[in-house]
Amino acid sequence: MSISAPLIQKYNTPAPRYTSYPTVPLWENNLDNNTWKGIVRKAFQDFGKEEGISIYIHLPFCESLCTYCGCNKRITKNNAVKDPYIQALLAEWNKYKEVFDGKPKIAGILLGGGTPTFFEPSYLQHLISSIFEGADITSNAEFSFEGHPNNTSFEHLKTLSDLGFNRVSYGIQDFDLKVQTAIHRIQPFEKVKHATDSARILGYTSINFDLIYGLPHQTVQTMEDTFKKVQDLRPDRIAFYSYAHLPSAFPAQKSFENFLPTAPEKSELYEFGRHLLVKMGYEEVGMDHFALPKDALTVAKTEGVLHRNFMGYTTVPSKILIGLGASSISDVYYAYGQNE
Repeated sequence: MSISAPLIQKYNTPAPRYTSYPTVPLWENNLDNNTWKGIVRKAFQDFGKEEGISIYIHLPFCESLCTYCGCNKRITKNNAVKDPYIQALLAEWNKYKEVFDGKPKIAGILLGGGTPTFFEPSYLQHLISSIFEGADITSNAEFSFEGHPNNTSFEHLKTLSDLGFNRVSYGIQDFDLKVQTAIHRIQPFEKVKHATDSARILGYTSINFDLIYGLPHQTVQTMEDTFKKVQDLRPDRIAFYSYAHLPSAFPAQKSFENFLPTAPEKSELYEFGRHLLVKMGYEEVGMDHFALPKDALTVAKTEGVLHRNFMGYTTVPSKILIGLGASSISDVYYAYGQNE
C-alpha cells in the first residue's frame, strides 16, 4: 500500500509513545504516600493474588553512548555504581512487599535498560534470587531480558536461564557498518550470531531482534542486506521500530541529523522492511512487532488471548506492572485511572 506524500507530511511529527492512554506526558507525580499505598494495596487485592505481578527492572548503565537512544541511561565504566544500585532496587521492591496484603506472585520479569548485561552474571543472580525470596512464581510466568550482543556472554545467558529466564531481546538496529558508525553502535554480525547461538544452545524459547528504520545513511539497499543477515539467524520475534529524532532532548542525535532519510524515504524504508519480513515468513502481531507462525505471540493473537502492557506484547494476563529503578514505569496507577 502506497501512502501519499501529503499524508506523510501531515503526520510526520514527534508524538508520545503509544503504550498507554493517556500518554506519559500527561501523567503527574502528585500522589502522597498514603494514597500511593492505598492504590498499590487495592491493585494487589483485585488482581495480584490471582493473576500475579509483572516487574520491569530498569538497569540504566551503558559503557558507551548509542547516539540514537532515547532511553534513560548513564554512561560509565565505573564498577562502583553496581552494588549501590542493586541494593536500591531491592529496597524499592521491599517497600512494595510491605504494602502488599499477602505473599506476591510473580507473573513476569523484564530486565531492561540501559544495558542489563553491564552487570556481571553474579550481580544479576543476586538481584533476581533476592526478588524471588518471599514470593511465588505463576505457572505461566515469562522472564526476559534485553541483551547487548557485544557483551552478553554465555555465562550471562546460563545464569539467567537457571533462574527461569527463557526469552532474550537483542538490540541490533542495523547491520550496515556506515549506519552503525553514525549511531555509535558497532556490533559485528559474528557477535550477534554467537549471542543468538548461545541462547539457543541453552534452550531459550524466544529470541527477539530489535531493528530500527529511519536511521542515518539507511537505504533500501542497506536494509535489504541487514534483513538477509537477520534471515540467516531467524529470530523468533522482531520489533521493527521507527527512529524518533528528538535532538532537543537527546543532543547526541544532532551529530547525524544531516544524514537522516526524508519523511517519504522513511515511509519507503518501513514498507520495504515490512514486505521483507512477511516474505521471510513473519506475521504481524501488532504495531511494530512481528513473529514466526509458531511463536507464542502469534498463537495468542490467533486465539484472541494476546495482551499488552508497558513491557510489550505478552501472553500473560497480569494487570499489574511494577517498575523498579531509574525511569521505570508502573501500571499500578493507570489501572485505576490515576496519573503517576
